[in-house]
Amino acid sequence: MLLHSAVEHVEKKVSGQQGILAIRCKNFDVVKLKFSNIEEALNVASSIEVLSTVENTNLRYPFFYRHLRAIDEDGWDIFSTEMEFLKLSSLTQGWRISHVNSGYKVCPSYPASVVVPAMISDDTLKASAQFRQSGRFPVLSYYHKRNGVVLLRCGQPLTAIASKRSREDEKLVNATLGGESKGVIIDTRSSAAAMNSRSKGGGVEPESHYPQWKRVNQSIERYPALTDSIAKLLEASMDPNLSMNSWLSKLEASSWLDYVQSVLSTACFIAQCLDTQGTTVLVHGDAGTDATLQVTSLAQVLLDPHCRTTKGFEELIDREWLRGGHPFAERCVKVGLSPNRYKGQGPVFLLFLDCVWQIYQQFPCSFEFNDRFLIALFEHAYSSQFGTFLCNNEGERQAAKLKSKTISLWSHLNQADILKPLLNPMYEANSSVLWPSVASQSLSFEPLTHNPFDPPQTNDESHAVNTISEFSTFMKLSALNPSKAQGPDGIPVWLLKENADLLAGPVSVILNSSFHESRLPPSWKEADVVPVPKQRPINDINKHLRPISLTPILSKLAEDHIVEKYVKPAVLRSIDPRQFGSIPKSSTTHALVNMTHNWLVNTDGNGATARVALLDFRKAFDLIDHSVLVQKLATYDIPSQTKSWIVDFLMDRKQRVKLAQDCHSEWRSVPSGVPQGTKLVPWLFLIMINDLDTPADLWKYVEDTSCSEIVTKGSESKLQETVDDLSRQASIDWFQLNEAKCKELRIGFSNSNYDFKPLVLNGKPLELVTSAKLLGVTISHELKWNMHTSELSKKCSSRLYFLRQPKRSGVAPRELVQFYVTFIIHRSLPNYISEDLERIQRRALRIIYPDLSYSVALEKAVLPKLYERRENISTNLFDEIVHNPTH
Repeated sequence: MLLHSAVEHVEKKVSGQQGILAIRCKNFDVVKLKFSNIEEALNVASSIEVLSTVENTNLRYPFFYRHLRAIDEDGWDIFSTEMEFLKLSSLTQGWRISHVNSGYKVCPSYPASVVVPAMISDDTLKASAQFRQSGRFPVLSYYHKRNGVVLLRCGQPLTAIASKRSREDEKLVNATLGGESKGVIIDTRSSAAAMNSRSKGGGVEPESHYPQWKRVNQSIERYPALTDSIAKLLEASMDPNLSMNSWLSKLEASSWLDYVQSVLSTACFIAQCLDTQGTTVLVHGDAGTDATLQVTSLAQVLLDPHCRTTKGFEELIDREWLRGGHPFAERCVKVGLSPNRYKGQGPVFLLFLDCVWQIYQQFPCSFEFNDRFLIALFEHAYSSQFGTFLCNNEGERQAAKLKSKTISLWSHLNQADILKPLLNPMYEANSSVLWPSVASQSLSFEPLTHNPFDPPQTNDESHAVNTISEFSTFMKLSALNPSKAQGPDGIPVWLLKENADLLAGPVSVILNSSFHESRLPPSWKEADVVPVPKQRPINDINKHLRPISLTPILSKLAEDHIVEKYVKPAVLRSIDPRQFGSIPKSSTTHALVNMTHNWLVNTDGNGATARVALLDFRKAFDLIDHSVLVQKLATYDIPSQTKSWIVDFLMDRKQRVKLAQDCHSEWRSVPSGVPQGTKLVPWLFLIMINDLDTPADLWKYVEDTSCSEIVTKGSESKLQETVDDLSRQASIDWFQLNEAKCKELRIGFSNSNYDFKPLVLNGKPLELVTSAKLLGVTISHELKWNMHTSELSKKCSSRLYFLRQPKRSGVAPRELVQFYVTFIIHRSLPNYISEDLERIQRRALRIIYPDLSYSVALEKAVLPKLYERRENISTNLFDEIVHNPTH
């Protein structure tokens, strides 16, 4: 779902008669829409642009959003001035709650309740408010309980050129000092900007009127400059053709990290004044709603470990930013990509979150939340279904009745399942003050939504870099099957799974480094080849064993990400509808139903014969030519950097045969082929054979390929030409057809005997058979299932022995039923044959429940009769085929 409010800008393009819209979102994603005509595209663009900036607050989406799940706690009631004051009053009696701003008349941007010195009357507060910009008189921001000093914030004094003064304001400010101590006034403007503001009615606190205070200027850019900076930065980030040097030059030119550095430096200076020097600090800029809130909030993150917890950080946002009067509705109307500039627009809050992220990078164990939590706050501040960040101040929120008409973001984020992936698994409570480095080399640019070399996600990602989030890595590690064998690197699966919370971060860094550099660590290219029996008993080790490659688990995680994000979608967009296997809804059953249906309807009652060539590729996976695969890979819509990663995956591989823990061969290089048993290889094989084509009926299932021809009476067979053509195509790709395993099956229901010449492959005639094993099922020349069912019956009957043994040992019936159902074959069988298997089921249940009738035993075991199960599954399969007619 994409909210209209999430739209930053709509770019309109024309391609022939088509109209194309590129919707750039505030979280830097890009969504592209194509329309059959230009007029329709323009109409949609106009509608999106209008709805993306709805001025009437009551018409915003949060007023219409309905939360479909129960809310554990109402986020609107979690934080309040009164609750915070209860904590403060247990530490000091020097402060009180004032309701002087009830009705929001004294200061429209302040909350109704504020904490002020206990000795100061409301009349003094009103007088001070008249002397401060926007009525923002000094209020308590933070009480440092280690030494009792405080952090205050307010608007600039309105001294103007005439150097006006307010004795009430001086009294209020001095009341925050203890005894003869002195304080520091930090002005977030440069000295020049502060002095120039006098001509506009503003000014500074003159030393003559505030002798107990030392004034320090810390130049922090205002929001218009931040908007220009983020625009330059995002423009550079979205250019995939930039070299590293060009990118760094544009990053420097944007000055974004300079702004991060100045905010962090000021916050550290405030923390130093409060904690080290024991000095009370008063902060203001112009109105005190932007840079002031940035530095007072960051100082508390450094000083107060509670602010580094999830609830504490939410409380900080609520107190300093929401009730503190940051104009979210104005500042977050757009991010900066839009060519249009809106009044008051500026990424002030985003800069603050980036600063928190910088601290988090330097102290990763000191925060209860992770960077995904910061991303969530950023995204909801700019576009949300919740009402928390609507409006500019508490007064506007009260007037809009947000509490009763919208859901709080905190109600959503604090739900256990929502919060879990936002928590930092490395968190350890740390009561110490954090002192981050603010040196340029200590700061890094990795925006809260994407890496600088990760362009916005669009449907045109020809150059995109693959990235995997820490959360995705955590989910993949948690889902690992601990029973799976480890690779040659010796890292056991259980270790990764049980420590997923601790390893997700480092593993995601390793994976992303591999993706960005388009290369794999050498250990990821090593494999232990384990011989797995195809059948038992093993009479011929060359025929009855299949080589399975055990590769490192981290390599499998990387492959899985590459497949799911890029390879699988690209292959499915180009897949031959006659290709089965690995593809959703294209199982062996789908293939068999498709083939037998084709042969049945084209030969039943018309005297025709279906000539079927059952082809098998010799060592198909082992003989794949890398150069051929790379050429075919280049034609797929896969990002170039991903293709480079896949190429590196193929090259310089090594493997050894492993028979036991300490029994293995020497390492050997693998100049061709792909390792079986890996995540990526089945899809690479599909790419290799996808263009294998012929006008005749063709079914491809991994290395098994079947082609057929319907020959009517009196017509000439051309199947030999088809086989020759397929053989030629295979040889071009350096595949070899195994003539010893290739066979011909002729299917028909008439008594007519057709005199066909034998099919010849590589100069050898193919064996003509009356039945053949096809995808695990024995197919007869009359399309009857007797032989297949007979084989199953023999297998099931022999395995009933293994059911009797645990029964004699006292194994519970429930476990015996679970053991039994693994032998049930229930798909695509005629009724008369399913009766044979029903008899097997009767015998099995007599072993499990010897004292019960068959019907009662079925009910006890919660098993249907086989014909009922067959009907249900056949009906489901029919529905799948109807909804996916290509298969």
